Amino acid sequence: MININENIRYLRKKKGWTQDKFSKIIGIKRSLIGAYEEGRAYPRLNNLLKITDVFGISLDNILTKDVKKMPED
Repeated sequence: MININENIRYLRKKKGWTQDKFSKIIGIKRSLIGAYEEGRAYPRLNNLLKITDVFGISLDNILTKDVKKMPED
């Protein structure tokens, strides 16, 4: 089963961003990024759309695919 938390963590680290930097980019608290990545919380739709926009990934892909296994452009 695909875990959105793993996809978010992978994509953030691939950019070389800290949780703090990423949280500032999408305009939420750093602690919320931590909660998403640890699977303690799931992003609301508005935050999920910000995340997909920043990473240039579709909503479908971040929710249903293992992004580590997706081909890179």
